[in-house]
Amino acid sequence: MENESISNGALPAPPRRYVAPTRLSRKCILGVCAMDKKTQSKPMIQILDRLRAYGEFEVIVFGNDLILDDNIPVTEWPYCDCLISFASTGFPLQKAIEYVQLRKPFCVNDLPSQAVLNDRMQMYDILHKYNIPTPRHIYVNREKENFTILQAPDWIEINGERMDKPVVEKPVQADDHNIHIYYGKSHGGGSRRLFRKIGNRSSRFYPRAESLRTKGSYVYEQLFKNGKDLKIYTIGPGYAHGETRKSPVVDGIVERNPDRKELRLLTRLTEEEKQIAAKICVAFKQNICGFDVIRSGGKSYVIDVNGWSFVKVAVFFPSFFKIFFTFSLIVFIIRLGPIG
Repeated sequence: MENESISNGALPAPPRRYVAPTRLSRKCILGVCAMDKKTQSKPMIQILDRLRAYGEFEVIVFGNDLILDDNIPVTEWPYCDCLISFASTGFPLQKAIEYVQLRKPFCVNDLPSQAVLNDRMQMYDILHKYNIPTPRHIYVNREKENFTILQAPDWIEINGERMDKPVVEKPVQADDHNIHIYYGKSHGGGSRRLFRKIGNRSSRFYPRAESLRTKGSYVYEQLFKNGKDLKIYTIGPGYAHGETRKSPVVDGIVERNPDRKELRLLTRLTEEEKQIAAKICVAFKQNICGFDVIRSGGKSYVIDVNGWSFVKVAVFFPSFFKIFFTFSLIVFIIRLGPIG
């Protein structure tokens, strides 16, 4: 693996007030608008270092001090020709959208489209519209209507539609990772509760907890037996990278490598998975996009779309980032043309 240069220390702070560009040089002004936790991650620092080293980009990072300050209107945010911006917990998405509407930079990932990524019902509707395969699912949206839900040892029934267990219960809000899986009597009963990784755990089994949650809105999804977890990362519609990992459904124990990172293995994508990746880029207007897939019975099914994501395994960084860098240059040049 080739050596990679990663900067140390904080990224440069953005200007506190908007200054119109003079256009006296050919440098492209690249804005990065995201939460500090994301812009100061090693993968992002590595990407920005490469773009700076190329010599044609002036990189301005819109940090927390700027984007979270309600006393600084978007009219005073820095100008940029191109923008990398993506939502995460606490990110002021609406303000960022207002900035894009005002300055009209070229966006690597479309900002308004990112709002649907936080709503699992909207996400599944878009997947269905683009004929992207998903597991069978049923919505329970308690904010809009009442539901009649029946529960039996081996199945559930929602407004007359029956689904056999095991069943996955996902909160509609995608940033809520408290996902429950209910097993039928024929599978031993009980439920498994998934959550964001805490140490070496990603889920716990509760042998006596078998009742669906009665408050909140959920997507109920058929769980594939013996399905294999796959993470896919795109760089535009023409490139996708796949990694397999141990599913949190198995026993809740996270497998880690000697560097204490979650163990993942490079996998060759099928032609179907490559087509799915291209469709997701177009459907959600996200060039850089991660999504989750279950492989089962020789088919692949999308179970979540995450938006902006990078590969997680260090050994895959060099090739992935080279492709990202080349992609960035091509799209910026094509979209903007010579700057000067």
